[in-house]
Amino acid sequence: MAITKKDVELLKEVFATKADLERFATKADLERFATKKELKELEAKVDTGFDRLLTGQDKIIRELEKSREDRIFAFAKDKEQDSRLDNLDGRVKKLETVNA
Repeated sequence: MAITKKDVELLKEVFATKADLERFATKADLERFATKKELKELEAKVDTGFDRLLTGQDKIIRELEKSREDRIFAFAKDKEQDSRLDNLDGRVKKLETVNA
């Protein structure tokens, strides 16, 4: 049982030829890509940076919450003072009309 030309042609379709292999990447071509270790290191750096960012945002959020509370208290105090002023204004007008 010998291999015929037809068999060789069929094998060429199935197996890679030299020309096919030249189109694949070589070790030198792949050196420019990151390794698993490099990707893990990058992931660790990104995680650390992200944690620092979130910690910084937490500080900002706390300050914003304090500012909001201060505004609420100031608004309530202003309302109370406005009420007192209105009361005093009414009393002054009443005294002015009595004395006039």
